[in-house]
Amino acid sequence: MLETVVCPACRTELALDLSIDGDRRRGYLTVVSGPERVGEALLIPVDVELTVGADPSCWLYLPDASVSDQHCTVRLRPDGVLALLAAGSERGGPSSPWAEIKSSQGMRIGAFVLKFSVQTVEMEPAAGRPPVRTGPLPPPPMVVMRSVTGRSGWLDSLASRRFQIARAGLIVAALLLTALHGVSEARKQDPDWGTLVAMSALIVGMFTAARKIGIGQRWANAVASSLVIVAAGVELITGHTLPGIGLLILPAGMVLATELPRRPIWAFLALLLVVAGDAVLVFALLGPLVGL
Repeated sequence: MLETVVCPACRTELALDLSIDGDRRRGYLTVVSGPERVGEALLIPVDVELTVGADPSCWLYLPDASVSDQHCTVRLRPDGVLALLAAGSERGGPSSPWAEIKSSQGMRIGAFVLKFSVQTVEMEPAAGRPPVRTGPLPPPPMVVMRSVTGRSGWLDSLASRRFQIARAGLIVAALLLTALHGVSEARKQDPDWGTLVAMSALIVGMFTAARKIGIGQRWANAVASSLVIVAAGVELITGHTLPGIGLLILPAGMVLATELPRRPIWAFLALLLVVAGDAVLVFALLGPLVGL
């Protein structure tokens, strides 16, 4: 009889037991060596695709610069074999991209070494009698990887939200540019429609690109930063020095947030640069507003 447990994160009922040759067995991943979490063993739900990586939202959270945010996907098959899929692998094609790991075999993920094992679930007989179940067995504890002891400080939380920092900074900059040019052109007797159209196109592009910023979206991240640099160039060419400077500061923070390894120090510096860039745009907006 298979045992199940409800996932505390997604509230989905997950099967825990394997039925192999009439025995009840369970699969485990144990951290054999690495920068952290050595000796921890995780119970693997059956036939569920689980992410492993350096992002706290992963099922198995391995916080280290040598591990990608979403490094790979694992799935314990009902036959007791652990299937492993590297991030970015194509699922289609003539051959399966899934690697197979059998019990007692290990695997390396960045600086971590993990061992996969399938263990028989033991039930003690009562007074020489065969085991009799009178009720459901209590499920073993499941580690919720979103709250790991010692990794819940505000700097680590900031690092996990670095893509949101870049996205929010770009959206705020686009809004400020919209207000800045709207107020500036409204004060003119003869608006510069060419510059206004060019900046409008760039602002629309910035809004669109901000929605694409994320893990694994390197092209989208690069396009977003490039659009800000182009907008900065337009501002400087047309004599708007202050907003041009603010727009040059912003992509530096975006690159720190999206391109460098996941470290709290980079996320903190990225936040400072993004806030500084947007703050310069706010200061630039005050001039036309005060002049009305």
